[in-house]
Amino acid sequence: YQHDIYARVGIFLGFVHYFQSLCFYGLGHINIELRAFWVAYACTFVLAVLLALVLRFDIVPQAGRKQFLPKCEFLGPLAILPAAVGMSLEFRVEYDPTAIALCWVFVFVAYIMQLVYSLRILEIVLPDEKFEGLGERLGTSWLPEGWTKVPSSFYHVLYAVAPPTKLQPGQHDIVREVKEGGRGAYGEVTGDSSGAAAEEVDDDRRYHKIIPSAFSDVEAVNPWKLLAAICALLPCMWVFLIFGTAIDVAIGEQALV
Repeated sequence: YQHDIYARVGIFLGFVHYFQSLCFYGLGHINIELRAFWVAYACTFVLAVLLALVLRFDIVPQAGRKQFLPKCEFLGPLAILPAAVGMSLEFRVEYDPTAIALCWVFVFVAYIMQLVYSLRILEIVLPDEKFEGLGERLGTSWLPEGWTKVPSSFYHVLYAVAPPTKLQPGQHDIVREVKEGGRGAYGEVTGDSSGAAAEEVDDDRRYHKIIPSAFSDVEAVNPWKLLAAICALLPCMWVFLIFGTAIDVAIGEQALV
């Protein structure tokens, strides 16, 4: 079940990173190629609003979950503003040491906001150990008991098709009835485990009880760990970039070349 759920979370991460990359690409292209000062702000503002809306619609934290960085996912779209101001100061026509100093300040502000934003993304994609599943209600998502390795912040978009734990009276398992020659889930529905029909066990069902799952002994097949490792790489990269930029400010941008 984790593969279906984290595939949905992975699609979300792909879109938000794509939208944010469009913002920074727009700043670079419009300022460097077109030299259009206000156009850069206008285009990136629209994309930043789109990013904020996607974050708002897809991330709804649970009330009982402990959060270390609440609401910090909105630092992602907000980081576009100091980046835009810093690029405007960088490409100004006249030389001014004060403008250069302010440019470095806005650069570090944008980097720090991106660092906190990436940490927040890592926090929300981690599964909740205390997540007990969703109550079964008509028209809403439902997860069986024991399906706890899921991020609760995405509970409203987890459209997982989970198998029922039991059949209710009046329900019929057509696939099993065809496969087992009419016996179906008779004992589960009626609660009667006696009789020849209930005592017979299909060879295929017995086989699946004896043979374990194909992935039971494979530790690498764990989607939440894979996605968390990818998200954990982003804060490390931002720390490295902040450290490298601080060295550039201290000794010069081309001192190590």
